[in-house]
Amino acid sequence: MEFCPIPFNDEDRALAVRNLPSLSNSDYPAIDAICEATRLLFNCPTALVSAIYEDSQILPSAVGIEKGEVPRRISLCSFTIMSDEPMIVSDLSLDPKFSNHPMVVEGGPEYRFYVGVPLVLSSGFRLGSLCALDVKPHDKPSVRQIALLEELGKAVVAIFEQHSAPDHQDSEDKRVSNFITLVGHELRTPLTIILGALGLLQIKAADKGIQHLASSAKKATDHLASLIETIIEFSVVETGDLSLNEQPSRLSILANRTIEMVSALSQTGGKSISLDCRLEDIDLLIDPDQIQLCLTALLLNSVLHGGHEILVSIYRDHDGVIRIDVRDDGEFEATDGLQNLHKPFVVGEELDRRKSSGGLGLGLPLTRKIIEMHSGKFEVFINTSSTTASIRLPSWREVKSHTTKL
Repeated sequence: MEFCPIPFNDEDRALAVRNLPSLSNSDYPAIDAICEATRLLFNCPTALVSAIYEDSQILPSAVGIEKGEVPRRISLCSFTIMSDEPMIVSDLSLDPKFSNHPMVVEGGPEYRFYVGVPLVLSSGFRLGSLCALDVKPHDKPSVRQIALLEELGKAVVAIFEQHSAPDHQDSEDKRVSNFITLVGHELRTPLTIILGALGLLQIKAADKGIQHLASSAKKATDHLASLIETIIEFSVVETGDLSLNEQPSRLSILANRTIEMVSALSQTGGKSISLDCRLEDIDLLIDPDQIQLCLTALLLNSVLHGGHEILVSIYRDHDGVIRIDVRDDGEFEATDGLQNLHKPFVVGEELDRRKSSGGLGLGLPLTRKIIEMHSGKFEVFINTSSTTASIRLPSWREVKSHTTKL
């Protein structure tokens, strides 16, 4: 499955790249010299500067290979722009994330060593990377080498921006406002569960099921608190970006926890939720809070708008991809919302017109973005008797030997 990770703010990020006029030039003598210095710094045959667009990667400068364009989905630098930290891989063939990558396997360049730093524009958006590559493994670079590479990366950005001064101020306030609005809207997902459970508590105060309802409300409240902390710690409001807090986690635990959270709402609507988990003992390197947010959104969509029988399936398909399917036996009528799911997720004026209780809302588009940050894919499949929301995560996210933290 060849899916690269995609930053949360990718639409704005790609726009910032396109708004950099100097990238349209064909010759960069100063940056070519920086690439040569990078090659010598790490004793590599190849060094390059990449620029990542919506669907492609171009090389404004390169030594050791020809400049050209490749699909973004097979770009190693697509991983580098996911954070502000350097990406260092001593042997790509031994890293589960890259061992089956087209740039690593037989038939491709068969790269082994990669070291790169993201090129961060003054606006905060990541343009691409400055990196060195070799077909032979390397020892881990020294702290001094990485520090020098970071300084060279800053020099590349300075050259690009020297004659390019796009005004981001007009859109900055809008980006910040959009991001805060998005976060505020999606926090209603666990709050919906809390309100539903509390409403039932008022009606059934003397019922024996009060402990279960109180438990559902407590779990949803805990999830909300955890989610808020995650957003505060791992978000960059200025650019509308969000990074992953990855840790070894067990999908079966997340699924059971989410089902418990929404059980109060499902029972009041006469709906049942069942779990078929064929990967009980599998740990994945994921952001558990964000994945649970996705599962909550999918289950709520089925509970509020789907059929009466809801099945959550967790399994590995014939390609080794890890699947999470949420299927219900209801009919799906929000065709416009489904079409918008596959469009670029641009938070703008339409966001303010959405209602937290209607149709798809933001739950499914946000799920798509979170799954794409995990290098996965999210799709919705519809037939005459059921609707299935399907999450696919790459097999390299499986943790072979690690102590589970969740």
